[in-house]
Order: sequence, then structure tokens, then C-alpha cells
Amino acid sequence: MKKIALIITLISTLLIGNELKTVDTYKKALDVAKNENKIVLFMTSIEGCPVCDYTKDIVFEKDEVIDYLNKNYVVVIRDAEKQVYPNRFYTRDMPTFYFIDPKDEKEIRKPKVGGSTPEKFLSVIKIAIEGEEKSKIAPKIEEMAIEKKMKQKMEKQI
Repeated sequence: MKKIALIITLISTLLIGNELKTVDTYKKALDVAKNENKIVLFMTSIEGCPVCDYTKDIVFEKDEVIDYLNKNYVVVIRDAEKQVYPNRFYTRDMPTFYFIDPKDEKEIRKPKVGGSTPEKFLSVIKIAIEGEEKSKIAPKIEEMAIEKKMKQKMEKQI
């Protein structure tokens, strides 16, 4: 019986896979980040934004990104049109990512605006914590290729 329970647990773990952990509110993100000695990653997005959807559906599904975020950040994602959040995060540019030190609520780096590939995003979140000189930056990716892919995806949705 114990072997069957172990096998079921193992199979369900493999089927579920790696998942990005998020919290519901900015206040909760601050509290959790303080307790776990992490940084808050606050993402603003809106429904129907192709770049926001790409980030959530592609970038946030990559194991390397998930692992790094779960280990170093407390992530909160807010819909700018439907949810309440602090005014200091108001922007028209979607998505925008804010990197917040929970101890003093100051930004540890300038906000990152717009989307990127999983590799590029991973380098951005690493640099925010480790600094550019310590971070092993992902291989350079030709920006035009990224823009072309994003444009193609947006055109398909129109």
C-alpha cells in the first residue's frame, strides 16, 4: 500500500510540473518577502495584452525562470484595469515589472517595461539581484528577432 501511495505521489508530481508561486496582493507580497528574505516582483498587466499573455504563458512557464523566481522573488501580478494596487505602480506601459525591497519598499532597479524571451527575462531578474558583473547573463539575443516574433503573435490575435 505504501508503494502505491509513493508511486501516485511521484506520478502526480511529474504531471503537475514546476509552477510559479504568486501571491494575491502587494501587502501580502511584502510580508512574505520580508519573512523569506526575498525581493518583490510586481507585474502590472491588462487582459488582452499580447505581450502580457506571452510573458505569463511562455516566459513564466520555463523551468529556469520559475526556479529562479521561486527561489529569489515573491511574485504578484495585478491587472491594471480590474484590480486595486498602489498608485505608485500606475503605468500605461504593459507589462511593467517592479523590483521592490520589502524592507523599505524602495525599488532596487529601474522598472522593466515590455516583454522579452525567457532567456532575456532570466538575465534581467538575475541582474536585479546579483548585479550585472556577478550575473551570468544569458546569451545575447538579437532584439529584432524578438520584436518580429512578438509582432507575428500579435498579428495572429488580431
